[in-house]
Amino acid sequence: MSQQEIPQILVGGLLHRSNTFEPEVVANDLPTINDKEGVPLDELLREHKTEGMNKQGFWSLRLLRHILSRERVRKELRKYPNLDIETYVDYIRPEVDPLPESSTLTYLKIFALLLLFEKGQEILDFVKEKISDQSLPLSHRPARHYSFSDRTILPWCKRAKDSILSTFPSTNDGGFSLVDCVKLDQLSHGFHAVLKQVCRHPAHSYQLGKLLTLSLNDGLFALKILYKMDYNNEEMFQNESAQLRRFNGLVHDHLVTLLATFTIDRQYHFLFPYADYSLDQYWERRMPVPSMNIDTTQWVAKQCSGIIAAMDTIHDPYHLNLHLKEKGYGRHGDIKPDNILWFNSTTDPKGILVLSDLGLASFNRETSRSNIPNAGIPPVPGYRPPECDIKGGTVSRSYDIWTLGCLFLELITWLLGGWKLKQEFNEKRTTIFIITGAKNNIFFCLKKTSEPGVYVAQIKPEVTAWLDKLHSDKNCSQFIHDVLNVIENEMLVVLSEDKKRSLSGNLREKFEGFYSRCMDSHDQDYCAKGIPIPLPKVSRNATAVEAILNETAEKLMEGHPLGLEIEPHMGKVRKSMLPEELARMDDF
Repeated sequence: MSQQEIPQILVGGLLHRSNTFEPEVVANDLPTINDKEGVPLDELLREHKTEGMNKQGFWSLRLLRHILSRERVRKELRKYPNLDIETYVDYIRPEVDPLPESSTLTYLKIFALLLLFEKGQEILDFVKEKISDQSLPLSHRPARHYSFSDRTILPWCKRAKDSILSTFPSTNDGGFSLVDCVKLDQLSHGFHAVLKQVCRHPAHSYQLGKLLTLSLNDGLFALKILYKMDYNNEEMFQNESAQLRRFNGLVHDHLVTLLATFTIDRQYHFLFPYADYSLDQYWERRMPVPSMNIDTTQWVAKQCSGIIAAMDTIHDPYHLNLHLKEKGYGRHGDIKPDNILWFNSTTDPKGILVLSDLGLASFNRETSRSNIPNAGIPPVPGYRPPECDIKGGTVSRSYDIWTLGCLFLELITWLLGGWKLKQEFNEKRTTIFIITGAKNNIFFCLKKTSEPGVYVAQIKPEVTAWLDKLHSDKNCSQFIHDVLNVIENEMLVVLSEDKKRSLSGNLREKFEGFYSRCMDSHDQDYCAKGIPIPLPKVSRNATAVEAILNETAEKLMEGHPLGLEIEPHMGKVRKSMLPEELARMDDF
């Protein structure tokens, strides 16, 4: 059999590749497979793949049949509940292989792919839906766009505001848009069934080994409408649409999935699965007092790992760069609790947190990266980093790291003390901001120095003290210590000449390690046993970094109340990055 005649297993249109050591297959001889006790089938597949001329790993159909013998398949199927084992053995590995021209559906390649993605139990759904080897390669059709005339009657009802059926309002106002909760009328239109198919049908939701994990809520959907103003234009709509098609739940479970877009009456609309809560609403209304036990801590570890992985998918989009001649980069630009959604999940009874709202997101090629200048960023949002007020500062991928650090610190605060403790943290860090002369709850402060017109930026002393307070909590496990240390030392970092924030890929690896340890049944103390660290006898301050204020910050300072006194900084100061370096932050 020639190389071109060898059937190959493809993932996303590419030959499946693994870095695991592969055995030498001599001529037409098949490798000897030693059935070691406890070795899963996916490891056997990786161990015995063939390396092609282009260094891509693959399996010939003959090799695949050799590895996935009837007995090995039968042994694997015994792990799955509620399964007619012999029937499914015949589906996957019939005793007599059907002829190529036969109309018999086969599932050997499908099962191999599911094993490689550790989703072997999903074979039931694929057989039920008749998504077989003959259906390969699977592909996903992007969300469609519809242009409706002004007289079109849309097939849904708007849910009443503050409905008796709900403990939360049906409408949320965002910075650039309005989000309504709508319910599709199943009796008058088939759109509901289509959307249910998109969200549940394996052929639609299966891509790169991911099965969509959201559980739809009684036919409810989120309808985002761009405001009728400067932001409601073709450019803004196309940018957000493009980001939602590049980065969605079919690429990563913790990214929101766009279902459809449409225009009507000269307004742009986006349709999404309906989320039960934003993260702030989840903290306050659904789970104001979390159970401080191993299950909750493991869930938090899982969500942190998932969200940082979703962000890394945007920052370093491997799934896109596979097909680009020039490497691309993305950024979110607006990470905050309102843009983290809580969904019911088909795979986790505690639900899943999903990163949403890509309206401010951006995607650029390596040679044409453009950071968003800081001048137009309002001085109020609580997660804004110091570079928003510093000359040359930009909305970059490093900006996302800071904002996610703020969110993770609030998430850990909620884990240890619920909504009440989170509110206490909010009050503690609400101090006067030197630029506006008003109080706000951002995580850093600007201080004057003894030299006129010279300022420094540093993490607020109240935030540093709060980190120490959490470390001293009786329920603070080693897992929580580790997360707090990463937040302080790698995420909430004021950019300086000699210290930068960690890259999303490095953080992803660390948080995956934290989650893995939390799930280790032999190391449950890591996740569950409180080992508090006593509060320091002397309060500590984070290192300050010199700051050259930008024009917007200087103008705002002109409106200060007379007599406003801000405590000057005393102590060591790090050298700042140069304005031109800050402007090229994504190069670092």
